[in-house]
Amino acid sequence: MDPDNFDALNNAGYAFQKMGEYGKALKYYDKALVVFPDSIVVLTNKGAVLIDLEEYDEALECLDSALELEEQNFKAWYYKGITARKLKNLQEAITCFEKSLKANPNFEPAKKAKEEILSTKS
Repeated sequence: MDPDNFDALNNAGYAFQKMGEYGKALKYYDKALVVFPDSIVVLTNKGAVLIDLEEYDEALECLDSALELEEQNFKAWYYKGITARKLKNLQEAITCFEKSLKANPNFEPAKKAKEEILSTKS
């Protein structure tokens, strides 16, 4: 694989992510970020992989970087909410899911995640 082919690196990372091979996914996402350090998609996907690996601090770094580049990134807000929920910070999780829904009102995973928290709080 061409080490400078951003699309190929990102696609390989995504394929490994979907197969649950998170170590390999991270390897390709890191290579893609060398080629295009400000890729919102790769930063967001890498954050999601890091959540699956329970590397929450690193996940938040990636997601915060993605949000600095695009504040209305509904997936980054969603994954940040997932991270907050995993860390038992439920109010922050709700806030993140609300920001995700503000950016994309039809994003079902954020709706469902927010509803799950609210139903357990009452």
